[in-house]
Amino acid sequence: MRAEKLDQVTINVKNLEESVQRFSAALGIQFLPPREVTVGNTRLRFAWSPIGLGLVESDPPEPEGFRAIGLKVDNLAELKATMTAQGLTPVLEVERERFREAHYVVGGVRFSIAEYPDPPPIRVAAVLLGNLLAEQK
Repeated sequence: MRAEKLDQVTINVKNLEESVQRFSAALGIQFLPPREVTVGNTRLRFAWSPIGLGLVESDPPEPEGFRAIGLKVDNLAELKATMTAQGLTPVLEVERERFREAHYVVGGVRFSIAEYPDPPPIRVAAVLLGNLLAEQK
């Protein structure tokens, strides 16, 4: 298993629309239209930028600040076996078409680890997770 690249960083925000405006105005970052998903009892609204920065508003709310680092790997099954051998279990798993993802908390940091073919669309995980969860409703 080899980590190929860092593909996203996600930040928790209190108000998605205000945060999109703030990041756009202060840093010149553009965002795609927000997407909403529900995971268990938590509603998540994401806005992703083409540079890999994601903003997320959650209900119930989570503290503002760093949420997760996303990594692209070449063999997710091998990574999962390594994590299991270390006593770690995924907090979330997604499999859709040619995209697979597992979320782990390592050292207090949430990692969104994905395997997908190149070239990836802009933060493919958010789009595919949104589609998957919408189908499960």
